[in-house]
Amino acid sequence: MIRGLVLMSRQSLETYRFWVLGGFENVTAESLAALWPFFLAGALVALAAAALIDALALGEDAARGLGVNVGGAKLLAGLAIVLLASSTVALAGPIAFVGLIVPHMARAAVRNDMLWLAPCAGVFGAALMVLADLAGRSPLFGGTMQAGVLSALIGGPVLIWLVRRTGGRKL
Repeated sequence: MIRGLVLMSRQSLETYRFWVLGGFENVTAESLAALWPFFLAGALVALAAAALIDALALGEDAARGLGVNVGGAKLLAGLAIVLLASSTVALAGPIAFVGLIVPHMARAAVRNDMLWLAPCAGVFGAALMVLADLAGRSPLFGGTMQAGVLSALIGGPVLIWLVRRTGGRKL
């Protein structure tokens, strides 16, 4: 039924495709202006939660032993995740594999210090998406391939390689 409704109009098809694959072709200055407060708030909350997340990575008992309010730390981390993820999806749609692949790339670069890991993952994720968007706009793909499709083409094999290399232990 959804496919039938989507095929009835070109605009419906484009909207459906955006919300299934994600992409950057609809990002405007107005959409960025509307969302920047949420990105800023999410980044500030994530920065505040960084040390708490490092403590939580040791385990809840160890974090409690270090004086961390575990429930508050989880709430703060969850708030950062909600602000950043929802803002990003509102802007570019659901782009697959960024959240699966980029943290592993960043962890290989800076290990497990959350104060450095999160910004590094942000830079790596942005670079991956810029490269995917540029490649999708290149003549090689006809100039119309969405960044979400290319990130899946890149991310799928990388995820398989990671699982095979680690046996799934660190994923």
